[in-house]
Amino acid sequence: MKFSPCLSVLVLFAFGENLASAATPIMAHRGVYQTFSKENLGPQTCTAERIDKPTHSFLENTVASMAEAFRLGADWVEIDVHATVDGGVVVFHDWELECRTNGQGVTEKQSLAYLQSLDIGYGYTFDNHQTHPFRCRQKEKGYRDCLRRNRMPSLAEVLTRFSERKFVINLKSGSKRALKIILSELKRIEKEHGYDLSQIIFFCSQQPIRDQARKEIPKMLVPKLNWQGVRKCIKNYFSSGQFDSQCREATLAVPYPDFKKLSSVTAKKLIADIHHIGGQFWVVRVNSKQALQYLLPFKLDAIWTEKIEVLAELALPDDIASIFSEFEGCFLLKDLDSGRLLSHNPSLCQVRHQPCSTFKILNSLIGRETGVIENQNTLFRWNGKAMPIKSWQRDHTLASAIQYSVVWYYQELARRVGLPAMRRLVKQSRYGNSDIGKDVTRFWLDGPLAISADEQILFLEDLYLNRLPFSPRSTKIVKEILILDRQNGRVLSGKTGSGYKNGKYFLGWFVGHLLKGERRFLFATVITASDQANGYRARMITEEILPAIGL
Repeated sequence: MKFSPCLSVLVLFAFGENLASAATPIMAHRGVYQTFSKENLGPQTCTAERIDKPTHSFLENTVASMAEAFRLGADWVEIDVHATVDGGVVVFHDWELECRTNGQGVTEKQSLAYLQSLDIGYGYTFDNHQTHPFRCRQKEKGYRDCLRRNRMPSLAEVLTRFSERKFVINLKSGSKRALKIILSELKRIEKEHGYDLSQIIFFCSQQPIRDQARKEIPKMLVPKLNWQGVRKCIKNYFSSGQFDSQCREATLAVPYPDFKKLSSVTAKKLIADIHHIGGQFWVVRVNSKQALQYLLPFKLDAIWTEKIEVLAELALPDDIASIFSEFEGCFLLKDLDSGRLLSHNPSLCQVRHQPCSTFKILNSLIGRETGVIENQNTLFRWNGKAMPIKSWQRDHTLASAIQYSVVWYYQELARRVGLPAMRRLVKQSRYGNSDIGKDVTRFWLDGPLAISADEQILFLEDLYLNRLPFSPRSTKIVKEILILDRQNGRVLSGKTGSGYKNGKYFLGWFVGHLLKGERRFLFATVITASDQANGYRARMITEEILPAIGL
């Protein structure tokens, strides 16, 4: 029997006792976007003409930038909206089109079709128009893809694409017409697409607009005060020692540089006092790891950042690259409750590899669901042939087969399931590329099935949130056999996988779930090398990273 290129390594380890503080919700301003110099910034300044030298390709208020912000752990994304002349709603910041796009005129005086035909990356430049790094050029390869990427999205496209995500919607116009169109569109999206409008914070600088929005859609959170009102509220507080009545149930947003000037005692009292009268306290312009670290001890209701890509790496150790040593690889950690995602080498987390023995998780589910196995005690007999690992040379149950990662057991299980049922259930589970080829006993070992670390997290999320197409009994049994360690209120579950070919280990996986008290986390580590990259090494790397971030 052939077992290469994927073999498994048994994993048993425990976490340290300390747990990081519960995360304060993070709001990503305009998603992930191109930052710019704020020196001598005026209301008519074209910020696209003064961007910093790009370090990524994301543009503000685009679907791609929102997706990246959520992937990096944002709890909310702030977007800007305009009503169009024909009753549509677009997501775009500028009042006029000339700065950022190849269009002309006032944004809200254009049709939806015209606005969505524009290239919103057209005007960006960091070197005084010597180059335009995001402009779509008709004669260059990838022009159509560029236009799709640089397309101004509608509000409906955004909320249906991210149906379970939270947004801060900033209405740029103070007109009653614009408000009517946008509120009508929000109600339509809720009715036709099921988007929960309680996930929306709605803001406009005009008080009558906010009042009307609160009246028409009470479930939306509409801040009571605009920025001027917030400043007045805080100024009066420091003059009198208490909040005025207009501050009750208000949201106070304070820039980080100003908050940092307060003593710790003063800041904590300020936050406690606004909470006492039913308000919230946000800190905005939190754009560095140091700033976020400073804010952790305070009981904030939200942190607002212009650089979610910088904050996303906060909890990871500074020397994480050295932890991976000679291996190329990535690490992902997702907080199942907040949706926060921490990542190292996110581009490598998108690369697909054979799942190797991490597929035993889904293989077990499929075996149970199709009736091939009854429960964790279902026994398969060893055929007496020599095996590459001594522990495989005996009869095994499902529980012991996953513990010792017994390849022959799972090959027999897959053989009994059969190719048609296996193909159908792998596809229904949305597992990686869902391609199992024609050999039901080999596809997870050496292809064509492939999965990325990102997709491992998605699969685990579906498993632990009970969204896979399997019965509660099947998922319960598989979750139980994945448990590796229980102690001190902590439950660790996981599975390794190793790629082995021509006498060398070239691929290592460790994926799983951690329950600490009531908090739930998913993790995925993958490593590659010419040799010595296996599941055991992936486990050791994970074991070093997790204690460093308080888990």
